[in-house]
Amino acid sequence: MTTKPNRRGRPSREQAQEKNTHLLVLAQQSFLAHGFAATTIDHIASISGISKSTIYARYGGKEGLFRAVTRRSCQAPQQALSMVPTQGRAPRDVLADFIAVLLGQARDPDGLALLRLVIFESQRFPDVAASVFRESLETLAPLRNYLHELQRHGQLGDCDPEAAALDLVNLCTGGYRFLLLGHDEEPREQTHERLLALFLRGMGIEDARTRQGDVIASRGQ
Repeated sequence: MTTKPNRRGRPSREQAQEKNTHLLVLAQQSFLAHGFAATTIDHIASISGISKSTIYARYGGKEGLFRAVTRRSCQAPQQALSMVPTQGRAPRDVLADFIAVLLGQARDPDGLALLRLVIFESQRFPDVAASVFRESLETLAPLRNYLHELQRHGQLGDCDPEAAALDLVNLCTGGYRFLLLGHDEEPREQTHERLLALFLRGMGIEDARTRQGDVIASRGQ
């Protein structure tokens, strides 16, 4: 005989996680639609069906909720970066995959909208902006770890892997271009190859394909 679950009992961990994800999705939509200052916990509670007391107990207020929203927005790119296979592969191929992820994130409309909001509110809420920046640095952990590994094997040249990771991100995001324009006139494939070649050359990473081409060229002389 199968026992039916007690519907009046506490929700399961999965149900609680789903409700929290639903809350963060609606909170992000509200922040983007109304701005940080105009968004209220009252409104978010009413549209999410989660009580104000629960939201305050979990996040401590609007700033904590906004930090949670931005933290969640970093999860997808971090997971995508962590899925890049590194073992037994040439650095060029690994970095090409990292760049593909970073370029995709740089063009994500939701991520750009959230970043614009953080920048707009940074003067009034500098601690929130600082928190978002720290979260973005944590997102790069898979890339930083790989660059440290290259350095341990003498394949990175004389440079700081932490700074190199940020340099690569800055190359992929294009500075203010995507924040201001929201698009890029250069085809993504062309951008990908240009940034990859630039980063390999700047970091002193030997490109096996270029080396092979040089050998073939020298033999033809």
